[in-house]
Amino acid sequence: MLSICLKGRNLRRVAGYAYRCVSSEVAQPKSAELLARESNLPIERTSLTRGLALNRFEKDFVIYPEFTDADDVLNIMQYVTKLQDELSAAWSEHKNNKAEGIPDNVLAVLLKNGVFQTFVPKEYGGVGLSNKELLCMNEALGVDLSTYMFVNQSYIATRLLQIFGSDEQKDRYLSKLASLQLKPAICVTDLPTGETVNVINFAGIGNKMEGSKTDVINGDIADIFFVFGYDKSEKGKENAYTCYIVDKSEIKDGKINVTEKKQTLGLRYVNLTQVNLSDVPVSEANVLGGYGSGKAVANELLSYGNFYLGAAVIGFMKKLLCELTYQANTSIQGNRRVAENLAIQRTLANTAMNTFILESVIYYLGGLLDEGLVLSTDIENAILQLWINKVLREALATTTQVAGSAATDESSIYDKMIRDINTMLSLTLSDVSLVKTISLSMLVSWIEETSFKSSFLKANTFKSIVEKASKQNAWKNPKLKHFIAEHVHPSLEPACRQLEYTMTRLDTVLSCMVDDSGDHIKQDVVSLTSLSTVLQNNLAMLATIARASRSYSIGLKNCDIELAWALQFSHTAARQSEDELEFILEHFGFIRTNPTIANVGAAVVEFGGYPIERPIERNW
Repeated sequence: MLSICLKGRNLRRVAGYAYRCVSSEVAQPKSAELLARESNLPIERTSLTRGLALNRFEKDFVIYPEFTDADDVLNIMQYVTKLQDELSAAWSEHKNNKAEGIPDNVLAVLLKNGVFQTFVPKEYGGVGLSNKELLCMNEALGVDLSTYMFVNQSYIATRLLQIFGSDEQKDRYLSKLASLQLKPAICVTDLPTGETVNVINFAGIGNKMEGSKTDVINGDIADIFFVFGYDKSEKGKENAYTCYIVDKSEIKDGKINVTEKKQTLGLRYVNLTQVNLSDVPVSEANVLGGYGSGKAVANELLSYGNFYLGAAVIGFMKKLLCELTYQANTSIQGNRRVAENLAIQRTLANTAMNTFILESVIYYLGGLLDEGLVLSTDIENAILQLWINKVLREALATTTQVAGSAATDESSIYDKMIRDINTMLSLTLSDVSLVKTISLSMLVSWIEETSFKSSFLKANTFKSIVEKASKQNAWKNPKLKHFIAEHVHPSLEPACRQLEYTMTRLDTVLSCMVDDSGDHIKQDVVSLTSLSTVLQNNLAMLATIARASRSYSIGLKNCDIELAWALQFSHTAARQSEDELEFILEHFGFIRTNPTIANVGAAVVEFGGYPIERPIERNW
C-alpha cells in the first residue's frame, strides 16, 4: 500500500473519480480488512489505530520492534552513514545552484550505493530491504528533499508493479528500474479544467490514449509512464478507471509531450510538469492490474508511502536542528549567546519533541509491518501525513525565530530549506482531507465491529436511559482494562494510565457521536478534526511509550531524555485528548459548557472574513 508524497491539489478528486468509476465486474485485490476477516484476526491485529479506538489492545504492541541480529544493525548503519556523508558532500558543491534536475555527481552517489536496488526484490536484481532498513535509507536521503523525491518515483513504480503487475510486466520492468535504466513518472493528477485522460477505440486501428496530466514529477526525463485514465473502448463500456503502463520507446505513431514545467519555489531539482498524450496506442499488455483496477491502484497511492516521506523528513529535521543549534550557540545578543535565551530553548525543544514523536511512530509502524503484527495502515498513513505537515510548519516558525535575519539571506543554507518546506507543504493533501480519511474510516470500522444500533431503533426507553447514565459514569470515572503499565518500565506507569483513560473515554464518545449524528457526521468537520486529534495522540503515545521503555530497559544512550520526553508528551497529549473529547460531547449535547467553536467558524465564512468591528468604532 503506497502513496505519492507529492499528490497535487486535485488528487482527492482523482480518488473520488476512481471510486465512482471502477467496474464491478473486475476482480479487485482483497483489502487487508477482508483478509483479516477471512483469517479470523481481531481488529487490533488488522489496524492498530482502529483497535485503540475500540479499546482493544495486545501486549505485543508495547514491545518496540527492533533488529534481532546485531550484525544487521551494524550493516545498515554503516551503509546509511556512508550514503548520507557522500550525499552531503555531493550537494555541498551545488549551493545556490539554480540548475534543473538532479546533479550528475548526486546521481552517481545514488547509483554507486545501489539505492534503486534496495526496494526491488532479489529475484529481479534488487536487494529487497525490510521496512526498517528502507526507513533508515530514506532518512539518509532526507539531507535534501529533492533527492528523496527523485528516488521515490522509482519506489512507487516498483511497488505498483510488485502488487498489481503481471509476471511479464515484472520481468520486463523491475530489473531495469533497479538499475535506473528506466526512469518512471506517475501521471495521476487531472488538469484543473477537469480534462481527463481517455482511452478510445478506433475501428481498424485499436485503442488510443488521449488527454493530459499535470503535476507529473520528472515527466520531462521519464522513460516509462504510469497513466490513470478512463477506458471508453468497447471493452470498457462503463468507462472503467484503469492504470496503464506506457513505455516511451514503444510509441511509434502517438506522442508524449511535456508542455509545461512549473517554476516552483522549492524542490527545484525535480520538475513538476504537464504531460500531454496524443494518439498513444495501448492494449491489454499495457494495463496494470486489469481493466477497472484504477481505484485499487489509486488507493495504494493514498495509503502507504508516507512512512518513507516521514523518514526523509526526519533526516531533514535533524539536519535543520544541527544548523539552528549551531546558529544559536555562535550568535550573540545582549552579551549572551542566543542559545541561553529560554524562549529559544523552548522553541528548539518543541521542534525536537515533534521530530522525536514522528520518528517513534514511523519506526514503530515499520517494525510492526516487518513482524506481520498489523495488516492495514491506511489510517496510520494519513496520521503520519498530518504529523509531517505539523513538523514542517513548525520548522518554518522555528527557523525564523532562531536564525532571525539570517533566514532571509539567499546565500544561507536556510534559504533552500525554507523554500523546500514551503513547496512540500503546498503540494501535499490538505489537513481537512486527511482528517476526514482518518475519522470516517475509523467510524465505519467502529460501527461494524460493535454492531452498533441507534437508540432511536431501541424499543426499551428505560434501557436507553440506563445506558446513557452508564456512559456518563464511564466518562467521569474511566477504568483500567488492559493494565498496559505491567508490560513497560515502571517509570512510564503515568503515561500508560493516561493512554488507557483516553481509550475508554474515546469509546464512550464514539457511541454518542454515531447515535446522535448518524450519517450527518460526514459533514461535521469540526467534530471529525477533534476525533482525528485524539486518534493521532493515541498512536503517538503508544509508540513513544514503547520506545522509551525499550531504551531505558537496555540503558541506551540519552535514554533518560527519551523517558522524560515520552512522559511529557503523554501528559500533554492526554490533556489535549480529554479537551477534544469533551468538546465533542458538548457539541452533541451530552454535556453543556461553552458555545461550540463551529459557530465562530460559521460567522467568519458568512461575513466573508473577519466579522468584528474595530475596537475604536462607535455605534452611531
